[in-house]
Amino acid sequence: MRKEFLVWALLAPVFSLPAGAAQTEIAPATECRMIPRHVPDPDVTYRPGQDVVNGQPVPPADLEGAASPLIVPQEFEIEIDAGLNGAVSAPGHPAPLYQPRAKIGRVQVKDLEGDPSLDLNGQPLYRASPGEASPECRP
Repeated sequence: MRKEFLVWALLAPVFSLPAGAAQTEIAPATECRMIPRHVPDPDVTYRPGQDVVNGQPVPPADLEGAASPLIVPQEFEIEIDAGLNGAVSAPGHPAPLYQPRAKIGRVQVKDLEGDPSLDLNGQPLYRASPGEASPECRP
């Protein structure tokens, strides 16, 4: 009985998948607004040697002979998955050899300094073109 329940619990998500291909739906006009690029006020710009709150002079945080600044890569990927170990093993009895993981996708962050983009499994999530509507909002 317990094994049958476990089999049905694991197969239920498969049976609930849509039968046809995914269709792109056009969102209503109220949900489709052009989002302008955020431009911060000039008074929030970092000024070395100046106190943030009162504007008083402060000693610099950079030390002489300190290590070079951190170099951030212009492109990187983030794997997204879900650990299902608690869902398929009995509490207090983890499965030592079987490590169930559901791979959800891979997020790619590209060109941070030029024209940044954010993709999920190769599909665009974000393009940094100011005022551009998302693909779901285009007629």
